[in-house]
Amino acid sequence: MRNILSAAITAALLASPQVARSLPAAAIYHHDQLGGTCWIQRRSTGTTGSAYVGITADWEGRHWRAFATSGNVNLSQDLAYEWRDGQIKYSDYPAVSADILAGCLPGVTADNINIEYQRGADADTFADQEYMGFSFTITGSAEDDGYYPFFIGVAPAPPTPAQTPEQIAGYMQNRATQTIAAQPDLIGFLSGASTGSFSADVTQSNGNFDFATSGDRPVWATLQGSWSEFGTTESSYFFGAVGAHTQVSPDALVGIMFEFDRLTQTDGATSVEGDGYLVGPYFVAKLPNQPLFIEGRLLTGQTENQVSVVGAATETFDTQRTFASIKVAGQLNYGELVLTPSLTATHLRDAQDAFVDTLGNTVAAQGIEVTSVAAGINFAQPVSLPNAELMLTGGISGIWSSSEGTEFASSAAPTTDGQRARITLGASHTLPNGVVLSAGTFYDGIGLSGYESYGLDLGVQMQF
Repeated sequence: MRNILSAAITAALLASPQVARSLPAAAIYHHDQLGGTCWIQRRSTGTTGSAYVGITADWEGRHWRAFATSGNVNLSQDLAYEWRDGQIKYSDYPAVSADILAGCLPGVTADNINIEYQRGADADTFADQEYMGFSFTITGSAEDDGYYPFFIGVAPAPPTPAQTPEQIAGYMQNRATQTIAAQPDLIGFLSGASTGSFSADVTQSNGNFDFATSGDRPVWATLQGSWSEFGTTESSYFFGAVGAHTQVSPDALVGIMFEFDRLTQTDGATSVEGDGYLVGPYFVAKLPNQPLFIEGRLLTGQTENQVSVVGAATETFDTQRTFASIKVAGQLNYGELVLTPSLTATHLRDAQDAFVDTLGNTVAAQGIEVTSVAAGINFAQPVSLPNAELMLTGGISGIWSSSEGTEFASSAAPTTDGQRARITLGASHTLPNGVVLSAGTFYDGIGLSGYESYGLDLGVQMQF
């Protein structure tokens, strides 16, 4: 690199006094000429004083150009962060960016530069700040190509070649599970059971909502979302669908639907997120003079995603996916008791395209295929109480599921694979204004070793 010795950079980094899990307790000060009139300064006065890593236009740092900023690189960041007098301070300097670095390096363009890590002051206390600084790689620029780290404290190692595909594999499995569970019921469009509704259930660390328009019109829409937080792990999934159909006979309709979804999952400094869509035809039919219905859909689409492992550079990857399902359901009436048996089969395939990451590693193509069959029966029974009318609901289902994968995805099979049973039980009460109050519980994992899931739901639903 012009005007800078990469070996000296590494030596200065390794020579910096370091204390595990915190910034150096002793004072350090390094200044490295980056190029032209640009210098990189790394300073820590030790203990509870000040600390920063930034790019300056002169030796003494009187004309700053940029500071390392917190979290992943955000080129729209207007403020940078530094430690001063034991507190996080905000300075009117932009984050270190590829454009700023390129402006310091004659002959190197922003297209040749990738920011790998960047972190400013973001811990509550000075002692909790593990490291500050940034690193970047230069590729396609001949003599300047390489990896350049500028940190104080204990900086993270770059991700290994295996970490990125492992994260992608788990993400694809999670998305497949969420996509299958979010699929809208289509039989209600023909049976008349599909009504417009909105429900929400929110607690301190998680929540979900579900909105659907009425199914008595040829155009319909649904939107749902869920989010959760546990320790350093956060996850959210949002799903929407719109469709239109035409009734080809009193007992059959055909249509086309478009689905879109977004999944975000974060664990500490590692994050994966992406958007996707599915589109294709569907049908619903009824056995003449019998309350027996069948529905089916065949959808295809793709996803666009981003992954950052332990705070490293953001990588992008695409997947191609297909989804098919068929469901048969009936209705049996015994006085006020209504039984609804059903049989559902689904198949989802998702294939990630191969790509080369910013460190030059080839991330091989991988894919998953998830197949499941569920047979069950639900019931609904009204119960009269002195001051209220309740509707008791519940059911039991047997589920068989199987996941297959290629490359790293072959080892990311979910714990739900195999044969298991699920039971549900709930009650609802409709207020005079049409608002429905509900409570329910479920237990999933009967008969499957090593897996169980259970919960309690309280909800408010408005029908329209």
